[in-house]
Amino acid sequence: MATGGGDHLIKIWDPNSGKSIFCNFILGKNTAILKGFQKAVTSLSFNLEGSVIAGGSVQKTVKLFSLKTHRELHTFTGHKGSF
Repeated sequence: MATGGGDHLIKIWDPNSGKSIFCNFILGKNTAILKGFQKAVTSLSFNLEGSVIAGGSVQKTVKLFSLKTHRELHTFTGHKGSF
C-alpha cells in the first residue's frame, strides 16, 4: 500500500501490519519514504511486478521510484497540468 500527500512524500506501508514492507525506518517511523517532490503528491500507481511506483504531483511531474532501492529512477516533466 502507498500513500502520498501534502508532505511531498510517498510512503510505502504493509496494510496487514501497519508497518513498512522494507527494513527502512526513517525518522523513527514505520514506513519507507520516497522523497523528491516539491509539492503535494496526488496520484500513485504500481507497475504489474510491484517493483516500481509512479507518483504524480501538483508540480506537473511524474516520478518513477524503485521499490527495491527506494531511489528515483526517472522524472517526467513538461506536463501542462497537475496529476
